[in-house]
Amino acid sequence: MQKIGYTPRRFLKIGPVVFVLFLVLASLLAATLVIKSRFSDGGWHTLWSRTIGGYAIDYPAGWSFDMFAGGFHGDEQQVALLWRELPFPVIEIRRKEFHHPSLQDVSDWGRLRIAEQYMRPGFKYEIMPEETVVLGNNTVIMREYTIYAELSPPLQKKDAYIARADDGFVITLSARGDDYVEVEPLFDQVVATFRSLPSN
Repeated sequence: MQKIGYTPRRFLKIGPVVFVLFLVLASLLAATLVIKSRFSDGGWHTLWSRTIGGYAIDYPAGWSFDMFAGGFHGDEQQVALLWRELPFPVIEIRRKEFHHPSLQDVSDWGRLRIAEQYMRPGFKYEIMPEETVVLGNNTVIMREYTIYAELSPPLQKKDAYIARADDGFVITLSARGDDYVEVEPLFDQVVATFRSLPSN
């Protein structure tokens, strides 16, 4: 009578192969869990911008970035974009050349940008008072504001203004609802890492 299926001898031949495959799959799974754990523990990366503005800024793992030499979507002052997911939450970095600007000069430029962008039909905005704070090694003016657009939920924003010898930066967080509450403290940590790179 012929037996159906594997004989013990056949099993002995493929048993080691199955065991090795199991070990490989287990190792891959363990490596994936280690990577996920490392990033969820708050690992950070650095954006280095040596040719556009000469600065560096850190951002959380799980976020991505783009850099722009000639602006973005018609905004010639935008030099970088950090995002967790699109369209929001995002962090935009803008730069303008000045001659020895004060921190208030950069803040005034930021306030003018808000007016130019949102003083048009279909938009309203509400601006909170500005606040001067120290984040890391940076003295920064912060300003929160909310954008109201027709047929869209309110968009919450926070600007950080930084002055250097020959330029100024506006770093802007944009998010909605619970995302803003979650990401806003993280934004302050990002701004705190902003630093100038030595010129060659």
